[in-house]
Amino acid sequence: MTVSGNVVLTGASGFIGSHLRSRLAKLPHVRLVLIGRRPPGQLRSNELFIERDLESLDATAFQRYGIESLAAVFHFGAFTPKNAAQADDAQSIFGANVCGTRRLLEALPCDPDVFVFASTLDVYGRTESRLTERSQLEPISLYGASKLYGEYDVRAHCKRRNIRCAVLRFGHIYGPGEGAYEKLIPKTIALLLCGERPMLAGDGSATRDFLYVGDAVEATMRAAFACDRSIDAVNIVSGTSRTLRETVEALKRATRSSAEIRYTDAAAGASVAFDNRFMQQTLGSWEFESFEGGIEKEVADARRSR
Repeated sequence: MTVSGNVVLTGASGFIGSHLRSRLAKLPHVRLVLIGRRPPGQLRSNELFIERDLESLDATAFQRYGIESLAAVFHFGAFTPKNAAQADDAQSIFGANVCGTRRLLEALPCDPDVFVFASTLDVYGRTESRLTERSQLEPISLYGASKLYGEYDVRAHCKRRNIRCAVLRFGHIYGPGEGAYEKLIPKTIALLLCGERPMLAGDGSATRDFLYVGDAVEATMRAAFACDRSIDAVNIVSGTSRTLRETVEALKRATRSSAEIRYTDAAAGASVAFDNRFMQQTLGSWEFESFEGGIEKEVADARRSR
């Protein structure tokens, strides 16, 4: 993947964004321009940080540093719910996701070669047993609706400006760094490392499609630098589903725990399965990180963070 020049990344402090930042920073001829509310840790020699909320971003932020050309923009900055209760936080979602995306598009000092927008599988309804890119778009939360609006906004802007764009709908991504989210894998790891029993809603038979964060980053890099056309929308998924019970059993093995699973009467949600054939056709195929290997890495990171 040959690329040079200024590359903008929003959301570098986030889960996927932080992994993408590490990958982009390794490119030899790239200056990485990070935009966010606070510095995402120590800056590397080829990184520049612009401290701004997306909602308040304007062209002067780029002019200050003499940025006049852009090789790529990766828009991963957003208000992402940490739990179900935040999925309809109207004020936060509208400000960061709707207004923030529009301000970023308007503030760019020039047209980039490619604009990559991080969307979500939450744009879909849940009316089909196996979802594809042609499945019905019917978000059930304000977060999903804001991301779907962002897709349309980015697509329309890029079409007007003749910019190549890629819309990536990320699925259930897991790996080191997701501990801030109240999701099954990090919550279960935390319980097991404390010697407590893991909990599962229902009988554990509901299924999920998990993709390791390193593979999500690989897909992102391919979408930006290995494709010569716009990608209207592609699901970033593994295409393989496993039950929640199987998931927790794998976590028990990774943490070397013998704790018995405690089942609750809470609703587990519908089973989720995705077809990743379009992703492979569009981005090519590579060997995914095994679920067990990815879990081992996340558990090791959780141990270090305790």
